[in-house]
Amino acid sequence: MPTSSIVATRKTRATSVLSHVTDGSNMFDELHSNLQSPTQFISIYNQYYQSVTARSIIVTILCNILTIENVDRKIQLFIIDCLISNRDNLSEIQFKQDLLPFIKQIFTTKDDDDDDNKDLLLSTIRLFVVLVEHRSTILSLTLAEWLSYLLNFLATNLSSTTYLVYGELIDDLISKIVKQFPPLSKDVIEILGRSSSLSFIISTNFLHQLKSWIQNSDDTRLAFFTIHLWESLACLLCRLIIRGHVKGNEILAVIEDAFIVQNYSIRSAAFTSWSSFMSYIHRLDDIDSQLLNSRLLKLFLTPFLSDSTSKSKSASIAKCRAWITLISMYPKNINDVILPFLSFAFGN
Repeated sequence: MPTSSIVATRKTRATSVLSHVTDGSNMFDELHSNLQSPTQFISIYNQYYQSVTARSIIVTILCNILTIENVDRKIQLFIIDCLISNRDNLSEIQFKQDLLPFIKQIFTTKDDDDDDNKDLLLSTIRLFVVLVEHRSTILSLTLAEWLSYLLNFLATNLSSTTYLVYGELIDDLISKIVKQFPPLSKDVIEILGRSSSLSFIISTNFLHQLKSWIQNSDDTRLAFFTIHLWESLACLLCRLIIRGHVKGNEILAVIEDAFIVQNYSIRSAAFTSWSSFMSYIHRLDDIDSQLLNSRLLKLFLTPFLSDSTSKSKSASIAKCRAWITLISMYPKNINDVILPFLSFAFGN
């Protein structure tokens, strides 16, 4: 066929597609008939996507396809990437009815040797990062549900090797969750507890594992990752800590040894994280002044009074900055805050 005829045929095809963009069933049928043919599926998508008015319909169809079993993995991966790009067209209902069941399936499927599954998992986490940062309103009503999937995945899949694969994304995601959503309420914590996901994430075994990673001077990258993860989890679950819950105390115990570990880089990271943790709690609207000036002050002071960082400039600077954060919170507390800081900075 002459080149001009091929071009004409393609133009005719594109014109025909664009002339029927309002017909959602037409798009639905064409895409659904190619769920095992990634190349053809993507080609059809690209033709329809040329029309701006068709995009919301396309997103609806893509979300629906994710609820179907036995769809080619490459197509699922393509759909997730499309939803990341078209996040503004996603609705709360679509997330709840179509995306949540798919996300649950991805987070509960464990196959470390399947590269397609690993790529799909990473893309799903990226989608979550984008939605939490830019479309948090469509996630609010299902917070307990999707968070349970995430925490369960984290507690059952995170290891000293898998963190290299998705640890950075997980850390970014939980950090953004902390920024976009308030600390988990008692009601949400109870819901998570019933789903067992919270039990996993605050289980003694998992917390002991985090603690051992922080103490691992042979793998500082793992220690730094764990400290950042601890900070996000401690902020997210700070209600347990503030209430003096036994699990809150276990969460605090994870970071304790980081302030006295022999590796000063780890100490420095721990004080930086502690500074952020103190600031986060201090900004909470529902913390009364009596609690802030009694039990919480005692809690905040704990790492400052037991550590000596004079042998390391970087650790001393990090500790000094954390002290300054504490002073900004208690500027009038001479005996408990100001004098101990002066002693640290200038000696007795």
